[in-house]
Amino acid sequence: MEIDRLVHIRYRRQCQSLAQCTWKAGNLTVLSTDPLLHKGPVQLDFHFRLTPQTSAHWHGLLCDHRLFLDIPYRALDQGNRESLTAALEYVEEKTNVDSVFVNFQNNRNDRGALLRAFSYMGFEVVRPDHPALPPWDNVIFMVFKLETSEGNQRRYMVPVELVEGQEHSRRLQK
Repeated sequence: MEIDRLVHIRYRRQCQSLAQCTWKAGNLTVLSTDPLLHKGPVQLDFHFRLTPQTSAHWHGLLCDHRLFLDIPYRALDQGNRESLTAALEYVEEKTNVDSVFVNFQNNRNDRGALLRAFSYMGFEVVRPDHPALPPWDNVIFMVFKLETSEGNQRRYMVPVELVEGQEHSRRLQK
């Protein structure tokens, strides 16, 4: 619904003015709203410095052990891929997130390339009526589940091959 999208945009603008630096290492800076000031989702913004003059930016919303990331335009450029990797490493190491959702407009010109690239990284398309998703029209969501093993160490899911239409994955210890 368009009203839900407008509420999200208004909430995002309001949160941006309250953002503070949460974490900084290497080229990645994470900004967030103060969770004590909000009784709901916490905004996380990931800024990854590509050069002294340019950076890649991923906007996220942290809610109930789930992180929702908006896919920026030109997300498949090398710099944006590096920034996504850095953001996912931060999420995996510094938060209690168990699922990362990415989303993009259904009518994007690079939709096919995004679906292929994120599928290759281990993301799966989520059906639009899934209860964890906001009720937005014309948006595609994909999810990556962060799995834990015994001893609470996280593992990546890395696709290896497609066999008879089913994806088989190899688990790599981080």
